[in-house]
Amino acid sequence: VHHQESVSNVVSSAGIPVWYHCPVVSCVYHSDFGVKAKHFPKLKYLKQHYLKVHAARSHACDCGQAFSTEALLARHRRTCGVKLLCVCGSIFNAIETLQTHARRSGHTFHHSTVQALRARKSSLGGPALTIQSPVEGPSQAVWTHHIPLNLLLGIRV
Repeated sequence: VHHQESVSNVVSSAGIPVWYHCPVVSCVYHSDFGVKAKHFPKLKYLKQHYLKVHAARSHACDCGQAFSTEALLARHRRTCGVKLLCVCGSIFNAIETLQTHARRSGHTFHHSTVQALRARKSSLGGPALTIQSPVEGPSQAVWTHHIPLNLLLGIRV
């Protein structure tokens, strides 16, 4: 079965965009965080945030970093130990931060980083690293949606 996500954000039956908030009260993405509260326009971004920021990290790499899922650990291992360098000279600890920097500044990866990532990819036999496009923000009118933690993580109670 192939699932295809809609290009547009989820809209309620009243035509108002849906915002998803983190269930962790102290998080800036929680709805009770106040005026500076942030949100996610899609459930998949909330899940990604929760797994990267709040979930227990039981999958460890030999370098000492730990991750909440095998998939996140596998993604880390693709660049673990690789010097991630931008053409401007900035050095990054994670491929995601280098990708974001390059996308926002219009820079590219340093040729040594590209060579190192290609060598690592061929030695691991994994899929290519991809850059996600930026997310557009919803309009002013919003319907906030709170996802219970068990549903967010796919746990049956």
